[in-house]
Amino acid sequence: MSDADTAALHLRTRFDGAIFGVRGPHGRLVSWAAIKLISETVWELAVATEPDYRGRGFARDAVAAATRFTLEQGRLPIYIHDRDNSTSGFVARALGFQLYCEIVLCEY
Repeated sequence: MSDADTAALHLRTRFDGAIFGVRGPHGRLVSWAAIKLISETVWELAVATEPDYRGRGFARDAVAAATRFTLEQGRLPIYIHDRDNSTSGFVARALGFQLYCEIVLCEY
């Protein structure tokens, strides 16, 4: 995405790496994957798809592009999602990500 892309400007304030998007009707950004530079060797991938465009493979395509880019840069991509988000887990597994660990967060 270009720096002049107004649809993605808000993403640039949240992520410090490249952003990969899928556009729908009228050029509207409907799905994206962004990279967060966690360390010199590990880059985290984040993804979102507008509700009306889910189930069409757009998230998979965006994450695949972000994963490919990360690997080409010699970095390790990690994909983190809530355990309850089975759709996000499906996207990760469809692209070959393996479960590495589970993290439990508690408040008291």
